[in-house]
Amino acid sequence: MTRPATRLGVTVCRDTISIMADRHGSRTAYRAGCRCEVCARAERDYRRAYRAKARGLDLLPDNPRVSKALETSPDGPVTAATLAELESLSASVSRPGLAAGIVAMAQLLDDKRLATTHPSAARQLAQGLDRMRNASHVAKGRLASVAALSPGKLS
Repeated sequence: MTRPATRLGVTVCRDTISIMADRHGSRTAYRAGCRCEVCARAERDYRRAYRAKARGLDLLPDNPRVSKALETSPDGPVTAATLAELESLSASVSRPGLAAGIVAMAQLLDDKRLATTHPSAARQLAQGLDRMRNASHVAKGRLASVAALSPGKLS
């Protein structure tokens, strides 16, 4: 097999031009040695589909309009449970940035296309919720505890 010739940034195989005439832009041409953008894209798309199938995911198109339409809704099960927990914590009002980060991690966990990021997103979600719970817990001093126990109001 001869080396492909590169001219003006485009790689073309001299020996496979006749073979590639009817298969150009396919994986066959790429495997035969053609490294033009069209054949490289065909190989890249095949590899992407192969990896998605190996992970058990549906292949999504590269079209940005279609991808945007297929984005996860914020009503996934993890997001819904996280929002319910955040509503019960008083610190979610005083720390909106942390609350938004927690919701973003929950949305990542709802998206099955991002399966490779689920372990780290789950860890970050748990840490964020712990920080939010700790910020919501107000520590009382001894005097406040005694005042809460006494029947009369102290002034």
